[in-house]
Amino acid sequence: MPDSLKHFLVFNRASAESCGRIIISMNKAGIKIAPYAPLLIYQKGYTPEFVAKTLKEHRLQGLRIFAILKDDRLESLDFLKEYKFLTTLHIDLADDLDYTVLKELTDLKDLAIGGVGKQPIDLSQQTNLEKLSIRWRKKIYGIEACKKVHSLSLYGYNEMDLSAFRHMTLMKRLVVNASSIQSLDGIEGMDTLEEMAFGSCKKLVNIQAINGKKALIKLDFESCPVIGDLSSLDNLPALEFLRFTDCKQIKSISFIDKLPSLRKLVFLGNTDIVDGDMGPARRIKELFYKHLKHYNFKVDTPEADRISKENLNKISQLSKNKSQ
Repeated sequence: MPDSLKHFLVFNRASAESCGRIIISMNKAGIKIAPYAPLLIYQKGYTPEFVAKTLKEHRLQGLRIFAILKDDRLESLDFLKEYKFLTTLHIDLADDLDYTVLKELTDLKDLAIGGVGKQPIDLSQQTNLEKLSIRWRKKIYGIEACKKVHSLSLYGYNEMDLSAFRHMTLMKRLVVNASSIQSLDGIEGMDTLEEMAFGSCKKLVNIQAINGKKALIKLDFESCPVIGDLSSLDNLPALEFLRFTDCKQIKSISFIDKLPSLRKLVFLGNTDIVDGDMGPARRIKELFYKHLKHYNFKVDTPEADRISKENLNKISQLSKNKSQ
C-alpha cells in the first residue's frame, strides 16, 4: 500500500492497533497519545473539563476514540455532546453506535470515522470541516454541506464515480481505497488538487478527469488493474511523482513525454508496459522498474541501484550485529 494510503486511512490504523502492531505512546502525565498524530486517546472516566485542559497543556490537536478492544467499548457516543470545543475527532468503533451527536459538534475541522456499521451518519452540520477520512456506508447524509474539505480519504466507496463530491472545489488531497468506482467523474472542478492516490480500485477504467489538474504534484495507483490507457494524461504540468503498483498492463508510457516536471517514475509488482517502449523513461531522474524481456532496451536506474545497495548494506549490518 502506498504511504499516502496507509498513513492516512483511520480504519487501517484501527486494524493495526487492534492487532498490537502499533504501540500507543504514554507520556509522563499518564495520558495515552495516538501514534500517528498528536491526539489524546479517550479513556473511560475522562470528563470534558479534563480533556479540554489536557489538550491545551500538552498542545494536542484533538480526541481519538479507539473502542475496538473489549474493555474499551462504549455503549453510546452521547457523552460527546459536552465536547463542543473539539476541532479534531477520530473515531474507530467495534460496535454500530448512533452518530447523531455529530450534529452538536459544529466546530470540527478534522473528522475521521472507521468501522463497519449501518447506523446513519449525518454530516449536514459539518460546514467547517476541512479534513474527512471515512469508511463509507449506505446511509451517509449531508455530504454536500462539507464545502471546505481540502483533504478527503474514502474507504469502501461503492458508487460509479465521485460526482457526490463535486462540490468540494477546495480539494488538495484525495485518497480512494477499496472502491468500486469506474470513473473519476466529479473531480473536474477540483483545480487545487496536489495529491491523488487510488488503491484497490479494481473497476477504475476512466481516469480522464485527472487531466488538466495544473497543481497536481503526486499521483499514485495501486492494484488498479484496468486503467490501462494513460494517453489522456498529457496536461499535468506540475506532476513530479507518478507510481503504479500491481496495475497489470499499461498500454504505453509515451504520455510522459508531455509531463515536463516528472522526476520520479515507479513501476512495481505486476505492472507491465505492453508496447515495451522504454524510450520516454530515459529522461526521468529517478526511475524504479523491473526490466522485462519485451522491453526494447534497459534504462539505467542509478537512484534505484543506490537505494538497493544501501538496503543490502543495512541488512548485512543487522545480520552481523545479531551474530555478535
